[in-house]
Amino acid sequence: RMLPDGRAYIGGRFATLGGGITFGQGGYEIYSLARILPDGSPDRTFANARIEETVAPPPPQAFFPGIVRDLDIQADGRLLVVGEFTMVEGRFSRPRICRLTDTGDLDELFFVTLNQPAWTVRERSDGKIWVGGRFTTVNSNPQAGLVLLNADGSVDGTFANPLINVAINEIVVAVMPQSDGKVIAAGTFTQINSVSSKSIRRFNTDGSLDTGWDPGISTGVITAAAQDGTGRIYIG
Repeated sequence: RMLPDGRAYIGGRFATLGGGITFGQGGYEIYSLARILPDGSPDRTFANARIEETVAPPPPQAFFPGIVRDLDIQADGRLLVVGEFTMVEGRFSRPRICRLTDTGDLDELFFVTLNQPAWTVRERSDGKIWVGGRFTTVNSNPQAGLVLLNADGSVDGTFANPLINVAINEIVVAVMPQSDGKVIAAGTFTQINSVSSKSIRRFNTDGSLDTGWDPGISTGVITAAAQDGTGRIYIG
């Protein structure tokens, strides 16, 4: 994600940037999420948020860099981060989603629990947040594949559980908010509300399926999707 001044946020799974293979050999230790300057070097004013995954508990409990699948810069400059991780800053439990300040510090007031990985996140124009992925519960309540969150991380109950069939290979990989409040979800899913529905569909503001919108994909899956400023959608 690019900032207006040319800096960019990058996410994935890594432990160092900018030099040696490991920290102490010229590398800058930073786990799975970083901000880089226009010349590609690490922006060291952005703290190491330590996006980590907990493995092999107990004992011993070990940590290694988690996976950042997607991120979105909010209108106020804060950063939404989703993926496959459980811990932030080495001490805060953040199951698969967190929000950071523009200095890399955790927004401790934003807490959401997803039971499985999230793959995509987008802020809506009103500050609410779309999240898609492979989860089946949000904050311990049933919600499969797609959820609308309020700005504080609570679930917006006006958007019903769309019951997207999610599994190991069936995932919502992209969400695209529409100007009228509807949302397009794309991915590798094959069913919605137990009805065959391939890869990309649009939902009404109440969470019901927009049956009048269907690109008609009958075979294959979508692994990437994006929307330009005119509303046109690119899929791949």
